[in-house]
Amino acid sequence: MRLLGSVLLGGLVWYYFQAKKFTQKYRVSFFGLTVDKNATVESGFKKIAFLLKLKLINPTDFVGKISAVYVDFFYAGSALGRVDIQKVVNVPKNSESVIEVPVSLDVLSSVNLAPKIFKELTASGLISLRAVGVVVVNAGNYRFDKSFTIKVLNGGITKT
Repeated sequence: MRLLGSVLLGGLVWYYFQAKKFTQKYRVSFFGLTVDKNATVESGFKKIAFLLKLKLINPTDFVGKISAVYVDFFYAGSALGRVDIQKVVNVPKNSESVIEVPVSLDVLSSVNLAPKIFKELTASGLISLRAVGVVVVNAGNYRFDKSFTIKVLNGGITKT
């Protein structure tokens, strides 16, 4: 009976010190974007091309495996486009990885949004977008939601 009590007590002590490991979860955050000026300008600004960067933090003692990234883009509350990436990326244990998602949004694909976008671009030189997405990892689905502005200046294009 003493042995059973010692084993149970030992198990509870082990769990107490390891509980933090069981409750840690992956985190995904918007890391930034790099605008593809050449592709955007060459399209006559009919497409907005950029590389969306997401940071996935793996605080666990297990290697994570990203299997997909889905991102919906919105302009003024209306859907502008979607990117689906089916790519396996390993995230080492107790570390973080940056996931790069290539994006090319066709401004002309949405007939009702194109005039609004071109009006905003000519008036202010800015376009504000919102990215809402999910990163699919073997440990679950991790969501993100980020608004950002792209600035168009003198035939060039940068992020703000």
